[in-house]
Parts: sequence; C-alpha cells; structure tokens
Amino acid sequence: MWIPTLLASLPLLAPLALSAPPTAWVGPQPAPLFALDDEDEDEEEQGPTEAEVEAMVERIEEAFKGKTEVLVRVEAVRAAAEVPHDDVAKALRDALGDKESEVTLAALDVLGKMPVEEALDELLRFHKKDRRLKKDDELLAESFKAIARHGDPDTAELFTDNLFSNTSDVVVEARILGLGMIRDAVAVEGLMDVLKATYGKKGGNQPKVMPHLVLSMTVLIGEHENGSNKDKWVAWWNDNKRDLEISAELPEVPAQMLRKWQTYWGLETDREKGDDPRGGGSGR
Repeated sequence: MWIPTLLASLPLLAPLALSAPPTAWVGPQPAPLFALDDEDEDEEEQGPTEAEVEAMVERIEEAFKGKTEVLVRVEAVRAAAEVPHDDVAKALRDALGDKESEVTLAALDVLGKMPVEEALDELLRFHKKDRRLKKDDELLAESFKAIARHGDPDTAELFTDNLFSNTSDVVVEARILGLGMIRDAVAVEGLMDVLKATYGKKGGNQPKVMPHLVLSMTVLIGEHENGSNKDKWVAWWNDNKRDLEISAELPEVPAQMLRKWQTYWGLETDREKGDDPRGGGSGR
C-alpha cells in the first residue's frame, strides 16, 4: 500500500520543512496606505502657480494705481505674503517707496519674510536709495530688520557700515541683533567689529551696545562665560576666528535671553510651535 510508504517517509521530510521556507508566489503586495509617490512630493514643494502670481501682481498694481486708500494699499501688500515669488516681490517696489510710512512698513515686513531672491534685492535697493532713512529712525531700524531676516552672509557688512552715524537706540539694536540673524562666522566678525568700535570711542555707547551684542553672540555660539567682559570677548575671538563654524541650528540659549530674542523677531515659542524655535532668516 502507498499509504504506509508515505507515512514512513514523513520523518525524513520534516527537517526539510523546517530548514526551507515556502517559496510559493503570493502575488503583489498592497502599497502602504499613506505612501506618497514622487509626483505628490513634487506638488507639495511647488510654489504659487503662474495664475496666482499674475493675479497677485495685478492686484498690487491696481492698488497703487491712482489715488487709492491707504488701507487698500496695505491690504494688497499683506496679501502678497501668501504668494512668495520674484515677480510679486518686484511688484512691491512701489509699496516700499510709498509716501505713507504705514504702507512702507508693511512692505518691509512682507519682503523681509518672503523667501525669494528678489525680495532681498528690493530691500537692499530701498535701503540704499530711500532718503527717508536718514531722518526716520523707525523706518531705518525696520529696514535693517527686514534685510536681516534673510540671513544672507553677504549683507553682514551693511550692519557695521557707518556704525555710529545714527546712535538711536532702535537703530543700534536693529544693527546688532540683525547680525545675530546671520548664522555665519562673518556675523561674529561683525559683532567683534562693533565691540572694538564701541570701546574705541571716547565715552562710547557701551550701555546700549553690550546687552544686544551678548544676546546676538549667544544665539550664534551658545551661552558663554565671557558675559559682558569686552577683553574676554576679544581674547576669545583671537583664539577662535580662524576655524570658527556656526551651526545652522539655534544652540542652547538661556530661557530669559531666548524670550527676548523671540519677542524682538516675532518668533513662535516652544509651546506655540511644538518644537524648538530656530533663529535665522529665510535665506536666499
């Protein structure tokens, strides 16, 4: 009979069953439920559509055509923040030059936070050419802040150029904290230039400079034992300037100093954002 023969062979087949996994074809497996294909990922990374850009440029141009209300112009500028694009940034040039400071300040705020190259170019053009900056301290400070938000190392020299041509508190603060937004060693070099220039002047501006300088240094390199001691900072710089590297991430910063930094730049707090807040501008 074949049945006894089969039963007798089972002990011999058992080791093979344990050592060799089944090779039966089970068909295609379903894709993960939340998987995104490459096309979906590309769509998420895309900026505004051409139609959105054209519509926003048209709205801005209409708002600045003829004698429109200040509120209309401000609302058009604010709306531009939702369409970050070089053409939109360029269209805001008239807003920067508007005779009403409310409109200009809105444009500075929007362009400072718009992560496109043309936004920074328009800000630099305004900073260089607008004559109001020689008389309006608030406007000058906001211009520095808007440029600083981009965090471009190539703009670092701007913040130390003619450092004490305007000693207004808001302008000095904007220059020094603006350097803190540039996460690059050139910003630290600029802060050291500020330090040397400050203490090199008779009478100096130490009281208004040092607190801002220490805050910017802290957000760039972390908490340091040098505190407000000018000589220690100079010695530290001489020892570290050749190989200093600045992390793209905000280092550990004492809570009180972090709050000051966040408040000045309007950054979200840990609780609001859900993770560690980061300094630095939008970059090019």
